[in-house]
Amino acid sequence: MPKIPIRLQPITAEATVPLRHAILWPDLPIDKQLMPLDTLPTTRHFGAFIALSEPGENIQELQGRDPSDPVLAIDQDYLPQAGECQLPVGVMTLCLEEFTNKGVLPTEITAAGPTEIQLHKFAVLAALQGLGIGGQMIRQVCQMLPTLDMDKAGSSGPSSEAGLKIPRPVLFHFHARKSQREVYMHWGFATLGDDVFLKRGPTGTGNPVEYIRMGRLITLG
Repeated sequence: MPKIPIRLQPITAEATVPLRHAILWPDLPIDKQLMPLDTLPTTRHFGAFIALSEPGENIQELQGRDPSDPVLAIDQDYLPQAGECQLPVGVMTLCLEEFTNKGVLPTEITAAGPTEIQLHKFAVLAALQGLGIGGQMIRQVCQMLPTLDMDKAGSSGPSSEAGLKIPRPVLFHFHARKSQREVYMHWGFATLGDDVFLKRGPTGTGNPVEYIRMGRLITLG
């Protein structure tokens, strides 16, 4: 099945809420989905929007590539024909946050003196999971990171552009479900340290899930 093309662009914190609620925290009320870090001036939110792969491609070609194409089953608001009202099929949140255990970092990372940016929330519409959208989001944001301005407040509306600055190395790190380690390794990330820890969801009462720390050094060139 052909890959579903996406474009990654800045969005507001509020625009991440529907997918967070549907995919990440369904047991948490929708008005409790945002956390204090979501509104910090150094936090950035991005949405993945289905895009037409070629300027001349029309929506019928996008939908009709294969009778079993899952794009046929999703709401029209997720498709390019929705215009300015188009909804994201994936969301991710990044913030300036130091990696806590510097002792486990490889020398190549510490020697670079990178800016440390953490991926906090990452979700893809359930109907389109496993179709390469998450991988495209990671690749596109990794291309942005060396010149992404995380040091000051900036506009994060749907049509805005994130500020750029002089390129610098970035340690892009996050907590990953242990069961998803191979997926992230395929995307170029490595396990950082041997620690395995448990999370029980946003309320602290959910079933325990094993997590590990992963990351990669990102540079231009």
